[in-house]
Amino acid sequence: MGQAQVSSPLVSELIEVLGEDGYFELGRAMGGGLLYVPRQFPDGHWLVRAVGTQVASLLCEYWNGVYLVLPVQDWRRFALARLANLGLSGDEIARELRVSRSWVYETLAARHDARQSRLFD
Repeated sequence: MGQAQVSSPLVSELIEVLGEDGYFELGRAMGGGLLYVPRQFPDGHWLVRAVGTQVASLLCEYWNGVYLVLPVQDWRRFALARLANLGLSGDEIARELRVSRSWVYETLAARHDARQSRLFD
C-alpha cells in the first residue's frame, strides 16, 4: 500500500500490532482523543462497538494500564493514502475524513512530490 510515511513510533507500533484495518478503525473511532486501555474492555464499551472485540483485545494485551493519544494528523495522512488507494475521489475522501477538499489535494500532491524526489536521489 502506498501509505503516508509514519512519523510516530506509537503509530508504527499500533499498525504492527493491530494491522492496517485495526489502526484505521481505531483512528476513526477515537480521533486524537485520550483513551485509557484497561486490562479488559467491558461488554458494550464504546470502543468495542466501534472497532470490534479483536482489536479491543489486542489493545488490552499490549497496552493495558496505559493512556493512549492517537496522533490525529498521522492517522489522517494514513487514512488519506488508504482511501485514495481504494479509489475514492478527493471529494469522497474529504467527506469521509471531515477535512477540506483542498487539504486532500494538497496532501496527495505533496505525497506524490515526495515519492518523485526519491527517484533522483
